[in-house]
Amino acid sequence: MAEAKHYDAATLTAMIIDDQDPIRKAIKRILLDMGFTNIVECLDGAEALKHLDKSAIDFVVSDIYMKVDGFEVLTRVRTREFQSDIPFIMVSGEGGKDDIIKAVDKGASDYILKPFQAGEVVKKIDAVLEKYYAPTPSVALIRQGERMMVQNKFEEALQVFDKAVAIDNSMRARHFKAVALAALGKTKEAMVELKKNVAENASFYKSYGAMADIYLKAKKPQEAIENLKLELELNPKQPDRQMLIAGLMMKEGDFLSAVDHFREVLKEIPKSKNGLLGVAKAYAKSENLEKGVSYLKRLRRYYPDSTTALETMVNVCVSAGDKKRAEMELKDERRTHPERTDTYGILAKFLIDEDKDAEAKEVITDLLKRSPDHVDGLRNLGLIQQRANAHEDAIESFIKVLKKEPTAMVFAALGQSYLFVGKVNEAMGALDRSLMLDPRRTATWIEMARAHQKSEQFGKAAFLFRKAIMLGADAEAFKEDIKNCEIDIKERRRGRRPSSTQKAS
Repeated sequence: MAEAKHYDAATLTAMIIDDQDPIRKAIKRILLDMGFTNIVECLDGAEALKHLDKSAIDFVVSDIYMKVDGFEVLTRVRTREFQSDIPFIMVSGEGGKDDIIKAVDKGASDYILKPFQAGEVVKKIDAVLEKYYAPTPSVALIRQGERMMVQNKFEEALQVFDKAVAIDNSMRARHFKAVALAALGKTKEAMVELKKNVAENASFYKSYGAMADIYLKAKKPQEAIENLKLELELNPKQPDRQMLIAGLMMKEGDFLSAVDHFREVLKEIPKSKNGLLGVAKAYAKSENLEKGVSYLKRLRRYYPDSTTALETMVNVCVSAGDKKRAEMELKDERRTHPERTDTYGILAKFLIDEDKDAEAKEVITDLLKRSPDHVDGLRNLGLIQQRANAHEDAIESFIKVLKKEPTAMVFAALGQSYLFVGKVNEAMGALDRSLMLDPRRTATWIEMARAHQKSEQFGKAAFLFRKAIMLGADAEAFKEDIKNCEIDIKERRRGRRPSSTQKAS
């Protein structure tokens, strides 16, 4: 007679992470045959992380090499607050010894090598689940409570953790009881339990972390930083927590300390976008622009389709008072990678901001030869044409942009050019569309007021100027406009030609 299992597959939620459809489906068939009915499929690590942040997952089978790789997912699971010890099996097609060592070092429960046999996979899954679901009574209660915490069932979780504390009064049970108390707003009671833990064992890093989180909610950043330091001294391999303390230190102006913590993130996840971006900004803020730019170049190498690296490079160089460096880096990127069209758009915008419209137009002309419908290129071309009072050309450019990307800003710019060439009705139509998309753009309300002045709707124009002032426009700047509108209304009532019309003619 077969021995009874410690787990019931039908009650568990399994997650499969693999960007290869045949492999994912093969593993799913195996799980279905084992009795699993709740299976979440993810195409890469990024999708998996979103699920793991909001769902109670009991078991993970993950490929290693994906856009966001399996190691990053494993690290996030093993360092999170709840369900950090769930069974996690890594799947590798490389068969490399280094991958296996790294997986085990990061806390993988086991590993599977491709190509695999169904029987072998079943044995490994069964082994890790049996080990996990045969805990002591206290650990079983803690895991039950953790699952409830992920589902936001805080009251029920607290009751379960209380039972666990009653069984063996362990630090782990007290810790989770404190976390449940904090989630219910009972922070004083929570702090009592957490301080009891660190007094008993100064190496229990999770309780320092929980105290840091309580201080953060209470808006006490210095106290939060001190507890995060203690937590990370004991367990530095926590990328999310390292990002948290680095961000707090940036806000406090301690940029060099922030650098150290961002670098800890990169030790665990060398291609972390946020880690690379953070350390670059921290170096730039600490007046080491050279280092900051070097990390942004690395970010661009890793993610050539992302504009973040170049946009940030411009921002940090400008903030450091080195606009020439920003221009040089953008031109160098364009020269070495002429196929990356986003560089042209960022360079053109930079040149426009520096009033180098002729140079910007050359860049855009080159871009539009490569990509005639490039939205950024057409938008920037329209702005240059508008500044040169070539409004008919600007209108043509903006209309092309709006076919691809109908934004409030472009509709407003189109309306402005229509107004300049005397097409008042068309201007009102474009400005109205802009306000439908973004009703808080004060500049658009002002342009709409001007359009109504031109069409001699002075009462509406005065109302629109006042609307712009209500949204934050300078009241003094439009005081005269409103006064003129009111005069024109009186002149019209007297049967005279409005003064603004006389001025216009």
